[in-house]
Amino acid sequence: MSRYIYMFSLLLHMCAVVHLDQLRIAEVGDSVHLPCLSSKDAKTTSVWMKQNPGEKPAIIATSYQQQPGTFKNGFEKSGRFKTHKSAESFNLTITDLEPSDTAIYYCAVIFFTDITFAEGTALVVKGAPLTSYKVHQEPVLEAVRPGDSVTLQCTVLTERCFGKHSVYWFRPGSGESHPGIIHTAKDTLDECTTNFESDYPTQSCVYELPMLDFSLSHAGTYYCAVAACGEIIIGDGTKLYLEGTTDDSQLNQ
Repeated sequence: MSRYIYMFSLLLHMCAVVHLDQLRIAEVGDSVHLPCLSSKDAKTTSVWMKQNPGEKPAIIATSYQQQPGTFKNGFEKSGRFKTHKSAESFNLTITDLEPSDTAIYYCAVIFFTDITFAEGTALVVKGAPLTSYKVHQEPVLEAVRPGDSVTLQCTVLTERCFGKHSVYWFRPGSGESHPGIIHTAKDTLDECTTNFESDYPTQSCVYELPMLDFSLSHAGTYYCAVAACGEIIIGDGTKLYLEGTTDDSQLNQ
């Protein structure tokens, strides 16, 4: 009987970790609050981790039961990382954001020998230097008629950082505080061409987001974010609007 109780409890914990935001965009110098909710249990350890593109995750802080967070790997030295532990959450706050804070942040709960991960949050700190590549989007497309199809394009240009890209498409939704990821294309080079004619070879990759049966609910600004070569770079966005509408507010969705 105890074995079945353990298995049932384990299943509850496997479904219990909730990481609320998949994507956060902030400016250099801002602060960001990353919540992580989990079921309360006296025998769990909560963990926050940071993963730079192409690198192994690094533990930021841990908390056993309801004890205050204990920092690892020197994250406490800057004084910018803070944790708050309650009965059902282990939240992370980063203040005075820097370009190096751009990464994927994961929350996990350890229950005995089992580890359950939340989906993670991609934090993009705008203002980070574009040292390896550039992401280009057409700023505004022509008005789209109701029911038509439209395809958005995102072009990645690089001169010295060739490799696979993870591409995320997202749009700030109407009434939502943070944008949500609507499409991903990970570890792909299918749409890339390389030019070796110049002294410095260049690579150009084009990624597309097709949209069918366009309606007013699709209007807004769509962004392309690319993770590659140790960086996450976000495009300036492409605006879509419905033909025959004059309400500019739809472009701010």
